[in-house]
Amino acid sequence: MLKSNLKIAFVALSIPILILSQAEANNKGKLPKDAVALSVEEVKAIFAGKTFTYSPVPTIYFSPDGTLSGFENYKGQEHIMDGTWTASGNESCRTMNIHGSDKSKNMQIVECRKFYKVGKVVYDEYTKGWPELMGNVNKDYDKLGKAGDAASIQVDALHKKFGY
Repeated sequence: MLKSNLKIAFVALSIPILILSQAEANNKGKLPKDAVALSVEEVKAIFAGKTFTYSPVPTIYFSPDGTLSGFENYKGQEHIMDGTWTASGNESCRTMNIHGSDKSKNMQIVECRKFYKVGKVVYDEYTKGWPELMGNVNKDYDKLGKAGDAASIQVDALHKKFGY
């Protein structure tokens, strides 16, 4: 029983690791003094209609209608994500419901980051979510997104596989 509970705890604790990306690495950078907040339109343009494939996982599509869907397969652990994303001021937040084959282990994650620029360089500051990432500042997050939906086919396949 103890071994089973430890395995469940390991899987639950590993999910946050799975959704960290290169852009979300724990770098604790600082915003340049001359950084200017992006407009809400600029923040929306970073995400709307784009798929972000993080390294090593997950892949998430941010629909222009404010919904998101994604998937990951990390060391044999498959998950699907669905939820919403918003932009307000220079901040974008995403609420992700994460599901696996074991429906009793579903969880919800809320993450936010604020966006700034200096010239053409975009910086993001992690403002809500995983405590170990709070205040991290990174650059070029906006370059991770690629136009189009590269997630839905795999998400649909996993929905069928898991019986959702």
